[in-house]
Amino acid sequence: MTKNDKEMVLQRLAFDMMHNQPDSDELQTSTYRMEISRDKALGWISPRILSFQNPEARECTAEEVLDHLIERTGLLREPAGGLVDFPHRTFQEYLAACAAGGEGQEDFLAKQADDDQWHETIMLAAGTTTGGVGFGRALIDALIKRAERHKSNRPRSQRVRKTCFALALGCLENLRQQDPSLRDRVLSHLSELVPPRNDVDARILAVASDAAVPHLLYTDWKDERTSTVAACAQALRLIGTTAAIRTLEHGYVSDSRGPVIAEVCRTGAIDYAKVRIVAQAVEKTGRLPSYIDVRDITLVDGLENLRHLEISAPVPQHIEYISPLSQLDSVSVNRIPLDDLRKFPWPSTIHDFALASCPGKKLSWLEQFPDLQRLSLFASRDVSDLLFVEKLTKLTRLLPYIPYPWEDYPV
Repeated sequence: MTKNDKEMVLQRLAFDMMHNQPDSDELQTSTYRMEISRDKALGWISPRILSFQNPEARECTAEEVLDHLIERTGLLREPAGGLVDFPHRTFQEYLAACAAGGEGQEDFLAKQADDDQWHETIMLAAGTTTGGVGFGRALIDALIKRAERHKSNRPRSQRVRKTCFALALGCLENLRQQDPSLRDRVLSHLSELVPPRNDVDARILAVASDAAVPHLLYTDWKDERTSTVAACAQALRLIGTTAAIRTLEHGYVSDSRGPVIAEVCRTGAIDYAKVRIVAQAVEKTGRLPSYIDVRDITLVDGLENLRHLEISAPVPQHIEYISPLSQLDSVSVNRIPLDDLRKFPWPSTIHDFALASCPGKKLSWLEQFPDLQRLSLFASRDVSDLLFVEKLTKLTRLLPYIPYPWEDYPV
């Protein structure tokens, strides 16, 4: 097979897999399966063999073509018997975009605008070499026209309309050659997208990715109501690119409103010490504000007065960095298995442990805290061995929730 033959088959296979629907006996969901049966892949490949440039390749069977693509290209794989998929979603989306551009599928792509499985493919298609400048412009035009047909104020109609405009904005940045008049058409609808007013608006605007970032500057919207500023921060968080995080750091981190700061902290990319209101709360109370859910331990670095930490399942990233937090005095843990907690490198300074709904039976690992003074167990019905408390000579308070009389284990 020539390079063009391989690209043609891979692109079309990726495109067909993008709208691969669940089998009839499966639940109908909006999430497309990225893997298909080998038989279905063979069925898609077979009619394209006669289009190969190489005459010898046109004599191949679909089995031989599929095996070659799996073994030689690295873009396809067979993860389990009888199944075929692309190892990386990005590969599939790009190849599907190339197929759509090469076949002039702008109307089809515009019809998929309200399906988030297609968003990245749609924006990539605007800049592919297979479709060229003409296809990119036609795609944006199709998105605008579909949006303009949805004039109803009904929620679904408005969602489709705004999503099409957001995708058009994103596609605009990917065009291989800019068109001033087309840009003006897209930007004329910007006021319907910016600023986002709620969670739904924020999620729609985030579809445009980096193209939306310049329109979400804190200085432009800081005087709006709290919900609007929080929605702007949410959109930037969902975009999550370097440019989006930088925009959050330049303004939003200095805001004093809880809902806004909650979105800033949820990025997982901004140290809490850089967020003024968070740093002030820790300095005053020794605790993080209640709206912060710690998903990465490294984010608390720099909060020297942090004395109490609450963590919940799933286990936060970089849990190994909890060891240097020698200022910690108390820890609350929710829904993390006791066997996992046993392996964490806890700082020895902890005097107060509260464990809630943590599955498991063994708590003997708490012996490593000879200075432990308070231990609280909530919804810990499976705990069966509490004899270790005899070694905790400084324990002054124990709040158990166990299925047998606590008086057998006096403290």
